[in-house]
Amino acid sequence: MVSIRALDESIFEGYRQLRLRALKEEPTAFTSSWREEVEKSEKAWRERLDSHLFRMFCAVSKGHVLGMSGCRFEAKEKKRHKATLIAVYVEPECRGQGLARKLVEKVLLAAFEDPRIKAINLSVTSDNVPAIGLYKGMGFEKWGEEPQAIRVNNTYYAKTCMGLSVENWKNQFFHKIV
Repeated sequence: MVSIRALDESIFEGYRQLRLRALKEEPTAFTSSWREEVEKSEKAWRERLDSHLFRMFCAVSKGHVLGMSGCRFEAKEKKRHKATLIAVYVEPECRGQGLARKLVEKVLLAAFEDPRIKAINLSVTSDNVPAIGLYKGMGFEKWGEEPQAIRVNNTYYAKTCMGLSVENWKNQFFHKIV
């Protein structure tokens, strides 16, 4: 049985290993690089565990972390009404079971619990058709595209920018997941 849990000390090392695997195996899916993350200090890694600006969730089965997703809240006063969906990843051998959707749903529930949050944005590599389909199916709408958003091995990739308002989520999707 798979549970979706908030990142805590008991699964922290599994989360770290999954994140490094994701960055290494799918470098175009993330803005962070494997090299940057592997060189981070223990303190920097634990920031996602301890910071009020991050909420991370993991799909866990028998102590093994199978997937992750999170959100980053804004520190600046003028931007505190929105959050950013980050780090959505499920191990390739566990895909097709709805885990990514369950992870994103958990993030949305947690983020929209805060009455200040009026929208959640994300960026996704524009050629990642399955991820874009997932987000569209959850009510996210495309509002732009950033050409040459990331460079991996001297190749540039565009990012599709999408957003979900709290009103749209509550009206169309909230009742389906609670």
